[in-house]
Amino acid sequence: MSTPHLVHVRRSFSLGGAEMRTVRLINTFGEAYRHTIVALDGSFEAAKLITRPEHVRYVHCQATHNPLKSIFLLQDLLRKWRPDLILTYNWGAMDAVAANALFRFAPLIHTEDGFGPEEFRSQLPRRVLWRRLMLRSAYRVVPVSRTLEHIMRDTWRLPERLLQYIPNAVDIDHFTPGPARSGQAPLVIGSVANLTAVKRQSLLIESSAALPEQARLLLAGEGPERVALSELAGSLGVAGRVEFLGRRSDVLSVYRSLDIFALSSITEQMPISVLEAMACGLPILSTDVGDVREMVSPANREWIVPAEKFASALQAMAADPGLRRRLGEENRRHCVERYSHSAMCESYAALYDAAICSGRGSQTRS
Repeated sequence: MSTPHLVHVRRSFSLGGAEMRTVRLINTFGEAYRHTIVALDGSFEAAKLITRPEHVRYVHCQATHNPLKSIFLLQDLLRKWRPDLILTYNWGAMDAVAANALFRFAPLIHTEDGFGPEEFRSQLPRRVLWRRLMLRSAYRVVPVSRTLEHIMRDTWRLPERLLQYIPNAVDIDHFTPGPARSGQAPLVIGSVANLTAVKRQSLLIESSAALPEQARLLLAGEGPERVALSELAGSLGVAGRVEFLGRRSDVLSVYRSLDIFALSSITEQMPISVLEAMACGLPILSTDVGDVREMVSPANREWIVPAEKFASALQAMAADPGLRRRLGEENRRHCVERYSHSAMCESYAALYDAAICSGRGSQTRS
């Protein structure tokens, strides 16, 4: 039997959290599958982190503003490739879901990580209807957070049999605490996230401006808000204390340089950066979004706060090194117990194989 061919369709294959999950799964699976990654925006930055590139093909399928045209473009590719399994990710890949719903090329698994800025406050009715109709054709729909699972069940009205919750995970052998930072070193707060309006790094910059002058803020990531954030830091008189690191593939070194990991987002689901920071033994300060409160250790949950309390919570955590150390130790322990990368990979492999078998069985019957 030939090696199963998996086609991944996503808006982008850039260096984001969801893309990094795909990278780690592909690297873990090794020769078990062949992969074709379709990026509708032509971005393949994450490809450089694939350890066995000979098993992966990259295809740019230009997205269009005409949904019917996009559906038929994707239909042509899927008909040509005849994959064993189609994997789609988030709203940006819904045209591929529609193409497969219409022509049934292979079993399809759709994964949702969250919503863009146009939907973080409320669901768009047209998109809700489209998801409700098209996702019923999927083999399974995977929410990475309990919040998303509730939305799929209650708002999208997807049948329970379609839903399979698989939480994000982290490589706890790679993301480990570094050497203890000197108590005399300046306090360093940091975040790893794209610089977009949804991530709201403006709140983090404003909140850190009230800290002692020696405190520093590191922002790892790139995006359309960089200029505005840089101007904000300048207007607050803290430009010299805020460092923009750009996109970083060596995020482990970033985490190990921090005393506090801070997340100031307007919306999240189950951010991988929080798991990575926990595995590195960091305390987490975050706005109360998505599953973050449930992700962190019980001791850290009081530091998951509404946006209006973010600045005061940052000041309190910054002033207490003993608290930071205890929270970091608890978060590391909690992460090892609950968010193992190996367990997540086993869940996805079992799901992929069951879907592939279902498709091959239907082909045999037909």
